[in-house]
Amino acid sequence: MNESIFSLRQTSNFLNSILRSSTEYAITVVDLKGRITFWNTCAERLTGFPAEDVVGKKCIFDFFSKKTKNSGSTDNIWEQALKAGKHNLELEIICKKRKKLPICLTITPLYNQNHTLIGTLGVFRDISNELELRKKLDDYTKKFEHYAKERAEMLEPSRAELTNIFKYANDGILIHGNGIIQSVNEALLKMTGYSEDELIGSSLFDFIIAEEQRETVRQKIAARLSGVSVIEPFPLDIRVKSGQVLHVQAATGLISRKPPCTVFIITKIEKK
Repeated sequence: MNESIFSLRQTSNFLNSILRSSTEYAITVVDLKGRITFWNTCAERLTGFPAEDVVGKKCIFDFFSKKTKNSGSTDNIWEQALKAGKHNLELEIICKKRKKLPICLTITPLYNQNHTLIGTLGVFRDISNELELRKKLDDYTKKFEHYAKERAEMLEPSRAELTNIFKYANDGILIHGNGIIQSVNEALLKMTGYSEDELIGSSLFDFIIAEEQRETVRQKIAARLSGVSVIEPFPLDIRVKSGQVLHVQAATGLISRKPPCTVFIITKIEKK
């Protein structure tokens, strides 16, 4: 019996160590009254609040911004998590020095060995970069759609305007349709080292290294063409002309033309 108890304690301590030391995901545990009972290292880093200032002293609701509370997005979140087994939402929290931080939060019910509900596990991450990329994608897509709709009446001016968008954008942009790359901008050429002639007419999939990532891109294109309006940005590893691997984050949009094309916004990221 003593050996079993000791083994359980060792396992518990080991799991706590893993949760506490996670660097990619902030992890918190709250009791049935919303009081925080666990706050890991990543949660400390993202919010600026050390565990000793949070555990047993703050409720999770203390971190919700006024915007989040007024939106109603956090109403009945515990009930929704209980019903579905987990609940995902995007919200804004208040960090140290009143800094506002957008996060993606996943909450899961926690039960003890008697299957009695004792609280919830919350896992969250910073989505500032994702929201910025979504906004860029939305802006680019609206501009492309606008010029595509007007091209019949203002063909030459539209081409000139579209060329300027491509030329001055800081992010890499490519338009993909009928299985091939149809257009690329200067930023993408500088990013990859390829010439325009080397990219246009080629398949986007020829430059993606991993097969699972190629499949992800196929799914994203299919989702866009089927009418899905919001698709999360996703990582890609692509091979540039020098032979090196470039780590990027990609987002997709749809250009309404016949046949419809997919626009990709490519942002270089540093691999951790």
